[in-house]
Amino acid sequence: MYSSFSFATLYLENLSDTTLLFFNIFNITLGLGLSSVSLYIILKDYRSNKFIQKNSNTVIFSLFFFSCILASIINGNGFQRLNNIYFIIHSVLFFFVIITLNKEVEEYKKITNIFILIILGTLSLISLITISIYFSNKFGITQHIKSKEIQHFFYYSVWIGHRWNTILINPNTYAHLVSMSFFLSIIPLVTIKKNWVKVAIVIMTALNIITVVFSGCKGAIVAIMAGFFLLFIYLMMIIKNHNKRNLLLTIIGIIIAIPIVLFILYKSNNSTIVNVFNLLIESIFRVDSKGNGRVVIWKEILNMDLFPNFWGYNDSTIYDFFQKSNNWYSWAFINNCGRAHNIIMQIIVSFGSISLVLFIACLIKTVVQYFKSIKQIANDNKLYVYIFAIQFITILVGGMFEQLPLFSLNAHALLFMFVWANLLTLTETNKEE
Repeated sequence: MYSSFSFATLYLENLSDTTLLFFNIFNITLGLGLSSVSLYIILKDYRSNKFIQKNSNTVIFSLFFFSCILASIINGNGFQRLNNIYFIIHSVLFFFVIITLNKEVEEYKKITNIFILIILGTLSLISLITISIYFSNKFGITQHIKSKEIQHFFYYSVWIGHRWNTILINPNTYAHLVSMSFFLSIIPLVTIKKNWVKVAIVIMTALNIITVVFSGCKGAIVAIMAGFFLLFIYLMMIIKNHNKRNLLLTIIGIIIAIPIVLFILYKSNNSTIVNVFNLLIESIFRVDSKGNGRVVIWKEILNMDLFPNFWGYNDSTIYDFFQKSNNWYSWAFINNCGRAHNIIMQIIVSFGSISLVLFIACLIKTVVQYFKSIKQIANDNKLYVYIFAIQFITILVGGMFEQLPLFSLNAHALLFMFVWANLLTLTETNKEE
């Protein structure tokens, strides 16, 4: 009934071409303004920023960004080419602006807390509205709303008996925003002394978790679980006073125990346990007889000539490739703007093998720098480094299920750049003398 309904059709279908043109001009003007301010901050700060001047990360990351811009020039056609380059430049500028802010420690910490609380507050507001719509639908309040458009929006946002789309319409969009910022909330929770703020953070986090679970987004749920596992390791290191033997045994025990517990639950004769297990498999992880849509999309992408395709394919080529396929999932790939639902595959398909190699080099450099520097980090900054590292891995785990756009003017891209840039600069500049 609501399959063709979207947020855009609710609010934008009656806008004139002149109005839409006005919004596009406004967005471009705003973007150019932000770009100019960002570039000014970077250039003004260049001479005094140790990270940009001395660290080899700057070279590797700049090569990766430049490679993606070059791939967009080669593959793009008309507006698409300019659009891609426009988004890449904004993401790159944001990345380097975060780097330039990491000089004044106290000021940096205030800005970080404000940024995280804004993200957390926005997401929890979305969660609260979505949960309210659920109760409105469940108890029949929605049917008394006079506006049919609002009724449709409510029913489509939270369709009783199915996964919640949330008020963002796409449940994956919301759930991955939560997973990409979930562990960042630990920073203000620990560093802010006001108790009412701590209580508010716990409440907001609980609302977000409830909504994520009912959104049924597998990638976000797995990513958050992976983050909790890393957090557990971090806590064990503190409790065990860095006893590597005990820590290793604990990790091995957990890895062995999880599949055993799941097998026991699956074979249990207790109907309640079986029903709960089936709920997890069918409703939340949504495994059905057709197989998982992402897996079959990945298989099809691997049939493309990816190596040695140095600069990737443009969207038209990818669409044509999938349209020739008669598989049931082709429509989903095409209707979702050619999303590969995997950050690695998206990079190699859209930006080519050179960009993929550079991207992996950036990841390796980040991990190596982290392990080389972690023991030298000042004690006051260790919490920040650990949390950003956990959040970074969480984002990458989620990226195995969703491409989490690297380059766009959206919250996913900015969160990724924010976490990555902070992790790099904290491990490089905040060492004990």
